[in-house]
Amino acid sequence: MPHRDFTSLPILDLSLSENAILTSLRVALTDVGFLYVSNHGVPQSVIDNLVHVLPKLFALPERAKREIALENSPHFLGYSAAGTETTAGRCDQREQVELATELTKAPEGSPLYDGLRGPNQWPSDLPELRPVVERYIEELTKLGERFLRLVAKALDLPDEIFFSYLSDQHRLKLVHYPASDGQNTQGVGPHKDSSGWWTFLLQASPDVKGLQVLNKAGDWIEAPAIPGTFVVNIGQAFEVVTNGVCKATTHRVLSTSNMALELPRRESFVARSGNSYSYVHIQPTSRNTTLLLLHGFPSTLSDWIHQIRHFSSKGYGILAPDLLGYGNSSKPTDVHQYRLKAMGDELIELLDHLNLPKVVGIGHDFGATLLSRIAAYHPDRWSSLVFLVVGPPKLGTPFDVDMINKMTKEFLGFEMLGYIPWIADSATSSTLENHAEAAMSLIFCRDRQAWDEWFHPLGMMKQFVTEDRRLTIGPWYTEELQKEHLKAFGVSDGYKGASRWYRMWVDNLFAPDEKGFDDFQISQPALFVVPQEPEQSMLQQQQMLASWAPKLQTVKLDAGHWIHLERPEETNTAIQKFLEAE
Repeated sequence: MPHRDFTSLPILDLSLSENAILTSLRVALTDVGFLYVSNHGVPQSVIDNLVHVLPKLFALPERAKREIALENSPHFLGYSAAGTETTAGRCDQREQVELATELTKAPEGSPLYDGLRGPNQWPSDLPELRPVVERYIEELTKLGERFLRLVAKALDLPDEIFFSYLSDQHRLKLVHYPASDGQNTQGVGPHKDSSGWWTFLLQASPDVKGLQVLNKAGDWIEAPAIPGTFVVNIGQAFEVVTNGVCKATTHRVLSTSNMALELPRRESFVARSGNSYSYVHIQPTSRNTTLLLLHGFPSTLSDWIHQIRHFSSKGYGILAPDLLGYGNSSKPTDVHQYRLKAMGDELIELLDHLNLPKVVGIGHDFGATLLSRIAAYHPDRWSSLVFLVVGPPKLGTPFDVDMINKMTKEFLGFEMLGYIPWIADSATSSTLENHAEAAMSLIFCRDRQAWDEWFHPLGMMKQFVTEDRRLTIGPWYTEELQKEHLKAFGVSDGYKGASRWYRMWVDNLFAPDEKGFDDFQISQPALFVVPQEPEQSMLQQQQMLASWAPKLQTVKLDAGHWIHLERPEETNTAIQKFLEAE
């Protein structure tokens, strides 16, 4: 009787009794050709170290990648760019680094197949890669040998019957699938693994779907990442060795515009106050410059994804924290802890912790205002400053939201800051959390003019959110970013800290710290990247910032409030030109 076709991949728990393992393994070998293994014995620290270094590897500048290009190696070890390989007649959208057990080159006169033996190419810009990879290969070799014994037993063969065929070289492929441009979604096309007996696949991006396996009925079966597992599949060489008893199975990887954000692992820092900050830190490679990215409202470090990718690939260092009250950082209830000086001092502590004496500061929205204040309180820590969208007022300028709303109502026909009193109300945060999708659709809406109706005027944001309305979200705010946003804000206390920023601002709690700084001038070069419309607002903010940043340059873009998300290439180009001109 034929076996029923598979609709999912079996999971083999290696902590079970051997009899239970062998029964399940036999079915996986003969009927599927793919399986997951759990409780595999590879130390989690070994896996974590590899996962942590991968974003740094693929963020290396092109120069560093060319240094280890595959074509430089007679042993087929090194880097290949996306689009280099083709499968089923189409280009594969993946970049990869081929590595192997570290061996010396085979002596002259050795058989041709020994030409694969030889040393790896290691990127000089990332010395930490080698020990991490060598330890990983060591642990996976142990797992592979254990697994091969189990396979032999499952096939009713002697334990070590296959060992005489093994090479002392085991190969490791580190692969990065860039997000699709929508035109070519082929990460790697349909294929069977042609070399090697087995592949042990670590799916390092747990939120990404892409791997699919073809069953006998011709259906593509999803193989999502399952924490704590490896995906194992049979190669064609093992199918030959077993005379077709164990089948190699066709599989592919699809890349989409919603591939993982591909951020490095978050780290944590605790300031002297006890507040903890979650952050991403990438060391500079070809440049001796680190960019400090300060997000606005309501945002997290994830919304810097385009800048993190771009500038790390150009060799810049990156430091992107979730600011106080946001994301995975602390959310204290005391509104005084959200004073700009208090938060700025804690970020300086973080710079000291990471031994960063001087950085480039880049701030968006409220992050731009925070940046301007830290620049005043700690003027020697900056090589240059970049303000996105918001041109902060001089220190010592009081904030009177009622007066501003009254003036803009007379001039524009609606209150420009009508949303602030509602957000600053302590009762509002739970409403925003309970209607997080409605709030997100308004804040990141596609139609910029919708803000004039539903965001700026007094009382309209409250009405929109409490009625759980929806607007079409801008295509630049991808599904992956939306998921990250809801993970941060659609939960209890998601907006609690963010609302306290506005309470601090409305109550002018920053004012005592700014006494004596009325005449402060930003001495460093500064860049203002601002939407070109509305023109009156753009000109007012430019003039306001230029009054205390005499070295200010301005770049105007056709974009809305989320300029670094809506126009990432233009924003990044403007910043890079500014930095390179210094």
